[in-house]
Amino acid sequence: MIFLKQAHIGKSNLWRWFTVVFIMLSLLSINKEIKDYFSQLIYDFASLFPTTSGLIQVESINILYILFFTLLIYIFHKRSLKSFIVFGKFNFIHLFLALFWASFIYSLLMSTEILINPSAYEFHFQPKGFLELFFVGIICISLKTVFHQVFFNGYLLQLSSLLCKNRWCMILIATLITILFKLYFYHQTPLFNIHYVIFIIFFALFYNILTLLTQGLEVIMGVYFSQHFLATILISENWFDVTTNALFISVPNRNISSNLDIFLNYYLPMLFGIVQLFVIIKVFHINNWQKRIINND
Repeated sequence: MIFLKQAHIGKSNLWRWFTVVFIMLSLLSINKEIKDYFSQLIYDFASLFPTTSGLIQVESINILYILFFTLLIYIFHKRSLKSFIVFGKFNFIHLFLALFWASFIYSLLMSTEILINPSAYEFHFQPKGFLELFFVGIICISLKTVFHQVFFNGYLLQLSSLLCKNRWCMILIATLITILFKLYFYHQTPLFNIHYVIFIIFFALFYNILTLLTQGLEVIMGVYFSQHFLATILISENWFDVTTNALFISVPNRNISSNLDIFLNYYLPMLFGIVQLFVIIKVFHINNWQKRIINND
């Protein structure tokens, strides 16, 4: 698989890979302290967009992560960011096709959530605030998409390909690193529970499998962006740190530990994720999909 074989480009000593992973995970682990250090700068910029200032304060830090990661891979590997995204030219057709289908599927998912449990949501459309959220959301979620997918999928999968030849082993190594970091990062949040752990494991596997199937990051960037962008503009959850002028807002004092909410927030997205996987296999004509995730390199 050409995308994985790019791991041998440039300087590919294992110590270089592990050093970059260690530095990036260390940087991410002090995310709050970094935000505090740049708090005044972030606040001044976010104040220009008052209705989306919370979203900007949370996601704008991804600019720093992208720049720092780009610098690290140049110093340690003499490689560009693009080489961890795709082999050859970036396929915008794949990106936008994935955006279209993923948006359609996730719109169905969120509509299903609202239809099944309508008492949990209130219509909250405010034209000016929603328009600002829409355009600011495109920028913020794009930055989040680039960093998360290039590091957690592109970089970690290429590292895994140097550690073993079995592709399931590659998937499991990259997934394990992602899971351990996210469990550390989110374990103190109010939503942390066994269902959330299962949710993290599923989507870490989902994105790594999708990367191998499509042999690049264009498709998963489209899927990841649509998932998080629609979640931002369609439903604002009351228990999150950031509430937005989305189309719907969850009702105050909602019981998020009820069986119905657990199913809607964790397990229904996983079911739709499986549907999404097979839709992508069909749309992108991936006829040998079993071999792409089972065969050894």
